[in-house]
Order: sequence, then structure tokens, then C-alpha cells
Amino acid sequence: MNLSLTDVCNFTEVAARSNVTKAAKVLGITQPSLSASIRRLETSLGTPLLLRSKSGVKLTKAGVLFQARAKELQGIWEELGKVTQQRNAEVTSRYTLGCHSALARYILPSFLPDLMKSHALLDVGLTHGSSREITEAVIDFRLDFGIVVDPRPHPDLVIRKLGTDEVGFVVSGGWKGATAGEDLQSAILICDPSIYQTQSLLKELSRRRFAFRRHLYAPSLDIAATLVDAEMGVGILPLRFSEKIKTKSFQRLQSLPAIKNSICLIYRSETQSSPAFKKIAKYIEERAKWV
Repeated sequence: MNLSLTDVCNFTEVAARSNVTKAAKVLGITQPSLSASIRRLETSLGTPLLLRSKSGVKLTKAGVLFQARAKELQGIWEELGKVTQQRNAEVTSRYTLGCHSALARYILPSFLPDLMKSHALLDVGLTHGSSREITEAVIDFRLDFGIVVDPRPHPDLVIRKLGTDEVGFVVSGGWKGATAGEDLQSAILICDPSIYQTQSLLKELSRRRFAFRRHLYAPSLDIAATLVDAEMGVGILPLRFSEKIKTKSFQRLQSLPAIKNSICLIYRSETQSSPAFKKIAKYIEERAKWV
């Protein structure tokens, strides 16, 4: 048995009015379409529900029983719709957000504490990775939101710019070494080689025929920044991230190149139909935005 909710609702309207023509007008469909709907329902149930005559229709015994249960079904269905709409509008579910750990250091505090306080039933799962990994996870439905650097346009993504950052060469404020010329090339370069900004800057140095003679490849920006802060050498770091981790003032080397990046919030376009999702996205965009 394969019942259609539309056919059930059509039947209850006919039963309430005892007239197919009047029910068809109320439902906004043609009389032949309504008659076909009732016949389809009777075929699925294997029994007639209506007795038809020139004066209208009457319910069979099976029709009377089915009408009572159909009204119960409609009530349950309407209640389910109301509950779903309410839950969809309330921020009461679990959402996942991903970003690079360096971005998390200075962006998450700007919105996440207040967001969690404002919505007591909200759960958030955090994960970190490269901007490319986070973007792929959002596209593949493995993450709800991502905060990433320079995302490529994608037909399934909504991209909201939060601000800009700059990745460049920095030294600690207490740095005793040279900041230009041959002496600078003898300094230790501290960087995370896995991020594309590092790779781009090293290529630019090569184009300028400038090369650090010693390298220390750190597995994370946190470690690289800590070592730069300890005056061990020159680091390649995002400047906003550097400001958050330092214990001394950091100084960017103006003689060396830097790269400007756009920091963006991303999520899938179809999620905009959810009021709760839109509330969270708007909250992040407003609180995490900077100039």
C-alpha cells in the first residue's frame, strides 16, 4: 500500500463537503483531477470510500473509519511541520566550523564566546586544516562553515569577505641581527613550508636573487612565531597572527616582499534557506569582520 498525503487531504476535503465539485474549488484543482485522486486512494486501500450519486457523495463504512484516522494524520503532519519550522528557526542544533589554527587564534575569540552564550542549546564542533582542506570539506558537506584564506570561487559556495591579512618576513623587536643586505641572508629563516604563502614568498626571493643560507622548517605557525619571538631568526608569518602570539613587538622587514590575503567565511549556498543557519552566518560575519 502506497498512500499519498495529497490524496488523503483531498479525500478529507470531499468528505467534509459531501461534494466533489465544491471540494475541487476549495482545493484549487479541477474536478477530474480530484476524482482521479480519490480513485487512486481507494485503489491503494483496496476498498471504496465514497458512495457517489447525482446529489453528491456519502461515506461508506470504510470511508467513515478512514476519515477519522485521516484527520488524526493531518493533525500530526501539521504539528510536525510547525515543530520543524520552529527548530529550523532556532539556533539549537550542532554545527561544525573549520579554519587554520593561525586564523583561529585571532578570529574565533571575536565571535564564538558570545555566540555560544547567546544560544544556550547551540553546539559547535571545531576542526583545523589548510584553507584548501577546509574549503573541500565545506563543499563535500563535511563542514557547515569555513574561515579560509583566498578561497577560489565555486558554484556551490557562498563567500563572504571578513577582512585582509598580510604574510611577510618579520623579526622580534629585540632582534640583534641585521635587517638588510648580506648580513640578513646569513640569518636563519623560520617558516612553515606547507602553506602556499611561504612557497610564493620563497619564489619571489629567488626571483630577486636573494636567499637565506640557513632554514628552519617549523611544523606550524605557532612554533615558527615562538622561535621568532625568541630572537632565533627571521620568520614568515601572517602579521595579525604575529600580533596575537608575541611577547615582544614584531617588526616586519620592509625590504622583503609580502603577500596580502583575503580572509573569508564560506558555506554552501543551499544552507541559506535555514533561518538558524543564516543567523549564525550573519553573527560570524558581523563580529569577525575587520578593516
